[in-house]
Amino acid sequence: MTQTPPPNHLHSASATAQEDEIDLRALLVVIFSYKWHIAFFCALSLFAASYVAGTIKPTYRSSATLLLNTKEAQTVSIDEVYGLDSGRSEYFQTQFEIIKSRSLANKVIARLDLPSHDEFSLAPKSTFINRIKSKVKAWLDAAPQAPPPELPDYAKAQLQTNIFMSKLAVSPIAGTQIVTISFDSHDPELAALVVNTLGDIFIESHFSDKLGMTQKASGWLRLQLNELTVALRESELKLQTFREHNNLIDTQGIDTLSSQELNELTTQLSQARQVRTEAKAVIRLLELTGKTDVGRLMSMPAISKHQLILDIKRDENNVINQLAELSKRYGPKHNRIIATKARLKELQANLSKRVTALVAGIEQDYQSAINNEKALQKELEFVKGQFQGLAKVDAEYRVLHREVQTNRELYDTFLTRIKEMDLVDDFEEFHARFNDRAEIPLSPIKPKKALIVVLAGLLSGMVAVMTVLLFEGLSERIKTEDDLSLFGTPIIAIIPKISIKRKATFPIYAFFDAKYHTFSEAFRTLRSNYILANAKRLINVVAITSTEPGEGKTATATNMSFSLAQVEKVLLIEADMRRPTLAQSFSMQDNHPGLSNLLRGTHRFSKCIFKDSASGLDVIPAGERVANPLELLTGKHFKALLKRLSQHYDRIVIDTPPAHVVSDAMVVSNIADSIIYVVRANHVKRSKIATAFHRLKKLGIPIDGLVLNQVPEKEFKRYYGYQYDGYYNAATPLPVKTVPKKMKQPNRVA
Repeated sequence: MTQTPPPNHLHSASATAQEDEIDLRALLVVIFSYKWHIAFFCALSLFAASYVAGTIKPTYRSSATLLLNTKEAQTVSIDEVYGLDSGRSEYFQTQFEIIKSRSLANKVIARLDLPSHDEFSLAPKSTFINRIKSKVKAWLDAAPQAPPPELPDYAKAQLQTNIFMSKLAVSPIAGTQIVTISFDSHDPELAALVVNTLGDIFIESHFSDKLGMTQKASGWLRLQLNELTVALRESELKLQTFREHNNLIDTQGIDTLSSQELNELTTQLSQARQVRTEAKAVIRLLELTGKTDVGRLMSMPAISKHQLILDIKRDENNVINQLAELSKRYGPKHNRIIATKARLKELQANLSKRVTALVAGIEQDYQSAINNEKALQKELEFVKGQFQGLAKVDAEYRVLHREVQTNRELYDTFLTRIKEMDLVDDFEEFHARFNDRAEIPLSPIKPKKALIVVLAGLLSGMVAVMTVLLFEGLSERIKTEDDLSLFGTPIIAIIPKISIKRKATFPIYAFFDAKYHTFSEAFRTLRSNYILANAKRLINVVAITSTEPGEGKTATATNMSFSLAQVEKVLLIEADMRRPTLAQSFSMQDNHPGLSNLLRGTHRFSKCIFKDSASGLDVIPAGERVANPLELLTGKHFKALLKRLSQHYDRIVIDTPPAHVVSDAMVVSNIADSIIYVVRANHVKRSKIATAFHRLKKLGIPIDGLVLNQVPEKEFKRYYGYQYDGYYNAATPLPVKTVPKKMKQPNRVA
């Protein structure tokens, strides 16, 4: 039965889920094959990690929490002089940075005298790694080196501060006004002491800085107050002198009264000018009309609308109306008519007289208007001059008064501030306070020995597995059928490796043992594949070779002969006369003659052949050791011997030396009808196989088939042996005892 091995999934990729699963199992097989190496590396890593974790000094962490006040209590109404706006979001970040500042760290270092502790010592630490470094450095540097120069004090202080800062951690609690201060130390008491001291110094530092700023501001305010006192007195003296010089008793309303008087005079002057203008217009009209023509004068509004004229005109009209009424009843000579006419003449004469008097009055009014206007103009100029003088005096007064008022306000402000600061000097209100003080920690935070060991184990396991996979991926050794198929030669069989004890020898009759049914079936597959592949060729002589010694070519030749002997008459010849093994494997006598004896003619064929009664196989061992086996194989006797033996055997199997080591295999392969090349899995490199193939092909020797030998049993079962499960396991192999013990002897060859 011919079996077709599945492809090698360790070196090929597939898109199907089944192939991915097989690929994963292939990786697991590779990893499992190196299980002891991986286990040893992991154990060594765990031991090293345990040792290192045991040498690390424990580190303790102590923490305290501070509550930062955003608004400090104020006993009096006084503005903050320290310069921090606690109402802004940047205030908290500023406080965090102050706590982490190097200035506070230096104060803690000085107060606790931390340089005297071992953790802050600048001397090299005597650790295991440092000791190794010093020894390696001393071994590399043959000449003694001068000790390094001593660091200056400021450099030591900076380094010690750096050590302190590396152990300090300050972190705010989100959504609160609380900040956490932590410090790591090998001494748990020192860790708690440093945290509490840092918090105390932070609170004290803020208060002392604030008090210092307050005192400095108070001193400046007192100095300014003295200067303001002198300035206030001088300004008040100047104002009093100005009042006395200008005879000022009360300056309130001076500018208001002067302004009102000036406005009234301006109004009166405007009215006087209007009166004068109207009078002048009337005078001009009188000059044009004439002063004696009463009729024309009566047409002037200034005269006709005069009240006296209106009264006379009304009386005149009444008399005219009365005369008209009387004339209807009486004649012209009637007394009443005469009296009425006399009354009318009298009124007309009085009207003329009054008009003349009004004209004279108009001229007088015009002159009076001119005089009044001049008087008002003169008075206005006087009042303007007086107003300007008062405005200048008032302006100077206001300047002096404003200076006094300003000095008094500044003086009162500074005096009030000084009194307030004197009141708060003795009031201590801190901007922060401890929410929880640091306590001495009971257990260290590191090293976490269990975690270190576990991580070391996991990491070492990962490194070991990755190294194994990388080694397998970069290896040039032939491991699977896919690797071997790259040479372009058909693979006719894959032989599993039989697990035996370390000092035990390989069982020569494993082919017939029921325990090794998989091994037996692999050689039956080899027999079937080889016979079917060469069914159209007449092949009598088959040479078995390999690249290097130890690849199992002799075992392959023997077990292939066993399988062929079950269906054919087979002769196994050991042509590897440099390292013969068949005589020992078949328990022959030490001096049993063989091929070398036949070729040299020292023994007959009947003495050189060995008949294995258990398998029915005829065997010709290598025989006695010779100095140069190549000369015997090259001679005409070997070729003639094979020609004669082919007449008596169906198949002759020749075990040849390795093709890459000596040239014996080339000579034998050139004579043989067919070549089977054996490759041991995970043993030989591709380059060596390629070199041997090149030598054979250069001589025109074709290779009919490849055999991948000694495939690890678990890998073979995973990839190849599954086809035998259930069927061949149920079959019972042929016991060794049932093998015919006696077979027909071949014809003797002289």
